[in-house]
Amino acid sequence: MRSTVTAREFAEAIKKVSSILKSSPLPQFEQVRVDFDGNVCRLTATDLSIWAVAEIPAVGEDRFSFLFADTKTVVRACRHYSGELTVELYGDKKDMRVALRCCDKEGEFHAMDTEFYPVYPVEESEQHYTANAGQLNERVKTIRYATIVADHKPVLSGIRFEGNRLWCLDGQRMAISEDNAMTVEKPFIIPASALYHLKLFDSGEVTLSIGKKYAVFASDMLRLTCRMLEGDPLKIENAMPRDFKESYTVERKQFADALKYLVECSKKLEKPHVTFTNGTLVLHGDGTVCSAKLDVRGESEICYAFDAGYMKEALEQFADCETVTVGVNSEISPIVLSAGANTALVLPVRMKNEWRNAA
Repeated sequence: MRSTVTAREFAEAIKKVSSILKSSPLPQFEQVRVDFDGNVCRLTATDLSIWAVAEIPAVGEDRFSFLFADTKTVVRACRHYSGELTVELYGDKKDMRVALRCCDKEGEFHAMDTEFYPVYPVEESEQHYTANAGQLNERVKTIRYATIVADHKPVLSGIRFEGNRLWCLDGQRMAISEDNAMTVEKPFIIPASALYHLKLFDSGEVTLSIGKKYAVFASDMLRLTCRMLEGDPLKIENAMPRDFKESYTVERKQFADALKYLVECSKKLEKPHVTFTNGTLVLHGDGTVCSAKLDVRGESEICYAFDAGYMKEALEQFADCETVTVGVNSEISPIVLSAGANTALVLPVRMKNEWRNAA
């Protein structure tokens, strides 16, 4: 059984789909499946939660399927092929082999039967959207720090699509990105681990189809399918304060540099805690007391404390902004950062009396 494809297209396709593979006790989940169906070559990879499928043109009448037994080696070999690539499958289930022939180079690789490979999930879509993969990926990258893998509550590992917002929370932080370029009709939640693979589409346009269980990102060549997460009744309006007793502006870079300094001074601390009042940041713990001053526009008399690491990550969400507005209501209320289309919420930590005295 034999078919022919363009070497460059085959190399690109197998590289893209194989990038989602993980270590698994089941060998078929560490390999790429290849299907030839007349004028189409289809390459598939899955870990059962995410599927990547690439389709490229093929020339040949044979219909056959196989799993590479060592996909990583094949990916490396394909970098050196050019022009037309002939793919030939021979042998039986006990000794199946694939020959790749291209100009002056030839490779012979072990293969496996596809008998126990899972079936690609197909369902009717209820929502359809179009987006730029590069822009959507950048939005996801700015907020996914506020997700966490939690077996007791998988929804905390997801990015919520709601209206023109993408948002997520991990129990201590919440991050929001707003953009009218895409507005969804009904909310849904996609795992951040799946959205990480949006980079496979580069900066191309993709269609997003939402069904009852699965979300599908698709371009002309590639499909990325993932199982969605079940939601919870939390509403963003209930979690986000609307008004603040104090609201002031700080320079993002100055704030980030100050936190970097304080974190460096707290390497021995598992959870470095910082207080903030009247424009002064103070690090507390293990006999260490270090401080840094910020230029604050507005009143900042309310004293509160926070995890320095959490706040440092939240500020990275605003890397393109010169200033950030901070809103607070009390020492126990959420600390809200905002600038442009981005918003971040960080929960405070409980103040200690000695921190208040130091502040």
